[in-house]
Amino acid sequence: MRGGTADTSAYATLASARGVSALEAATMSLFRHLRYRWALQNRVDLQISLDEGSFRSRDPKNRAIYTTGDQITGCAVVRSRVTFPLPCTLLTVKLVALVSVGYGISQRDWEVFSRTLSFKPESVKLEPHAAVSLPFAFRCAELVHDTYESTRVRCVYRVVLSFHGYSGLSSRSTGVEVVVRLSQRAPRFFPAIHFNAGLEDILNLELQLDRRAYSIEDVIVGSLTFLDNHIAIRRADIEIRRQESGFSLPMQSVLVGSFQVLAGSPKPACKLPIRIFLRQFDDLTPTYEDVCGLFSVHYMLRVVVTDIGDRRFWKEQPIAFWRAPPCNA
Repeated sequence: MRGGTADTSAYATLASARGVSALEAATMSLFRHLRYRWALQNRVDLQISLDEGSFRSRDPKNRAIYTTGDQITGCAVVRSRVTFPLPCTLLTVKLVALVSVGYGISQRDWEVFSRTLSFKPESVKLEPHAAVSLPFAFRCAELVHDTYESTRVRCVYRVVLSFHGYSGLSSRSTGVEVVVRLSQRAPRFFPAIHFNAGLEDILNLELQLDRRAYSIEDVIVGSLTFLDNHIAIRRADIEIRRQESGFSLPMQSVLVGSFQVLAGSPKPACKLPIRIFLRQFDDLTPTYEDVCGLFSVHYMLRVVVTDIGDRRFWKEQPIAFWRAPPCNA
């Protein structure tokens, strides 16, 4: 048997105390250990209940949404459904932020934030059919990253309840995901956007926007002017595209939303007003710059002109987004 002289002497001591052989003592210890492990995995209920209230918003995945001034509060419950005591050395409730980059077998995960509340039970055992309630509270003001999810990158928060048995007894844990949306300060300097685009002697247009950074619930106001045009234009659109890059991932551009400015071919010097309500784009997030050195999210504003032959002419300009505090904050 592995363990050497120390384990042999321990079983010999147990055997002499109970009047059984060392082999019988080792068998009893193994049986008791397996019974504890089976009970922990199958007859111990771990449950986390969040104090959400009737006013708490939820995302499309039915997860509770928390903002900067909120607290993630609730109660964790450990309930035994066995007829014998279970050894317990520690109960923990932890709020963790996990970043996942990639997908499939190439996915890599990092824990970038953690806050732990530890509870030592009054006794070293969880009594038969007993239940232990553990209230918890985590301040969102201490958090630094938003919840962000795409096909290649995820940054999610989980509240995890863990039951730790004695040394050698498997631990057990369960968790629930919450959504964190933190408010940001408005950029101090965001000049207007003014640029020209086109093809020499064929097309020349000018885009003007009132500024370069917007709240994700703001309105983009500006104008698009066709200074010169010698092609048959079918339509003109303003696109908002997200550029996402991550750890060992190539940059990927994804269309977030599109706004049609023009249908048909414009006359020279035609000036078209632009008014885009950003609230209509559900997938729009703030700009994220180098989150924990693992991923970044930037946005581009693209002007796209399509002619009657379905040829596309476009030019893009960087644009930034941020999340403003609630009006009642």
